[in-house]
Amino acid sequence: MIYLMIFAFGIVVGSFLNVCIYRVPRERSIVTPRSACPGCGQPIAFYDNIPILSFLILRGRCRRCSTAISWQYPVVEALNGLLWVAAYLGWALTPSALLYAAFGSAMLVLVFIDAQHRILPHGITVGGWIVGLATAPWQVIHQYEAPNVGRLLGLLGVMTADERILAWIGSLVGSLLGAGMLLVVAVGYYLVRREEGMGHGDIILMGLVGAVLGWGRTLLTVFLGSLLGAVVGLVLIRRAGGDRKYEIPFGTFLGIAAVSALFFGEILLDWYWSLL
Repeated sequence: MIYLMIFAFGIVVGSFLNVCIYRVPRERSIVTPRSACPGCGQPIAFYDNIPILSFLILRGRCRRCSTAISWQYPVVEALNGLLWVAAYLGWALTPSALLYAAFGSAMLVLVFIDAQHRILPHGITVGGWIVGLATAPWQVIHQYEAPNVGRLLGLLGVMTADERILAWIGSLVGSLLGAGMLLVVAVGYYLVRREEGMGHGDIILMGLVGAVLGWGRTLLTVFLGSLLGAVVGLVLIRRAGGDRKYEIPFGTFLGIAAVSALFFGEILLDWYWSLL
């Protein structure tokens, strides 16, 4: 029963995420006006705006004008419901579970916006970065990494046993590592090619990812995102007629990788360390 309740809440949040995906890139309010059909412009009644269910009942079309409704809407709602259930499975009913569910929702919005518009809105990335740093002392991932951070500081001659401080330092290190890695790549590419090869939005995104996931999962995110981006990017470039200047939505792949690192990072990292 609890799973169904969390999934239901997740798809309701997912309905709001669809509003964000559509309106934020267009710099429109996410509060007003009410959602309307893109075909006839009529406001959507509450009974036609029930997540997933209304789409199925209406068979993916507007009740008034029969304009087709994008499959993006039920897909985003369902994915967000699953993300929230996964957060509960991983961290039960804890503040960390709520934070990681919100992180997954933010990544979902950024994945779709970057795929469609090639932008990563600062309102989401910078805001998420700040929240990630501010909540670090209460995050399970950073609490788990705190002893390692303490040992590293000890080697540098800095001694502290306060786990909250260690958790915050771990978040800061992950944040600087994530943003710093992409900044180095971006600067290096510009020095070699004399053109911008990576948007600053990707750099800020990785600052957010590092603040929430810590240094280990951040490295994993960069690796998985780069691998996914390379494979899919080659396919997209081929479909674009071999145009090497085709703009690849790297933020989309980083977002997918970040969610993967959040939920499967410990398994993947343990497997990697076992090989060494």
